[in-house]
Amino acid sequence: MIMNRLSIGPGALALVSMVMFLMMAERAEGLRFSDKLHSNVERGNREYTEEQNEDALNSYMRAQRQDTLHAVPYFNAGDALYRMGRFDEGALQFFRSTKSPAESIAAKGYYNLGNTFYQKGDMQSAAEAYRRSLLMDPDDGDAKHNLEVVMQLMEEQQQQQQDDQQNQNQEQQQQQQDQESEERDQDQEQQDQEQDRQQQEEDQQENLEEEEQDRQQPQPEKKEISEDELQRILAAIDASDKETQEEIARQASRTRRVSGKDW
Repeated sequence: MIMNRLSIGPGALALVSMVMFLMMAERAEGLRFSDKLHSNVERGNREYTEEQNEDALNSYMRAQRQDTLHAVPYFNAGDALYRMGRFDEGALQFFRSTKSPAESIAAKGYYNLGNTFYQKGDMQSAAEAYRRSLLMDPDDGDAKHNLEVVMQLMEEQQQQQQDDQQNQNQEQQQQQQDQESEERDQDQEQQDQEQDRQQQEEDQQENLEEEEQDRQQPQPEKKEISEDELQRILAAIDASDKETQEEIARQASRTRRVSGKDW
């Protein structure tokens, strides 16, 4: 943290930077005050040095009422507000100090306005404020340094945003692919289920048709055997059995002859 003082007029007006590694404004040229304006500014400076920031702010505000056009009370009020972390109010006070006819004071007003925007995280506005300061004081090395710091941060933020956007697009693309794959799986499952259902219906219909054909097929008539036919069948069976038995008897009566060879 680098801290310098900004001296404006016969009294020392403290300007302490709390902007991390940002440089602070250099000493400015002296300005003349009216007695009451000078008195309130001096009181505010003492209170500021003792870190009585609210009292210092009130003294600087009284000085503003003594001379609404003088840049110093606005500049120092902005410094007190900056120290208290009230950056929006401090930015307004610093902006009013840039209306000073003395370009050296206006340049430092823009410089501290850039520091305030930096603290608010508004890098674009901070860069613009440093550029305006450099237009009025091109040799301000601290303003150049701070502008380079802010530009680098903006470039990193832009790259980070691009990376985040790319990652987001990839995630969305992957989610879309997963969703499409899931939908295809669901469609295929539904198609399989529909095919199974149709096959079952076809099988049932085929079974029904076969059953209907079987019912419509003419059945063979049962022929009853009369008593006479039954007797003839039995007689034929008996005759067949008798012939078989006679043939067996004839075969059994025959003897085998042995040849004259000496076995």
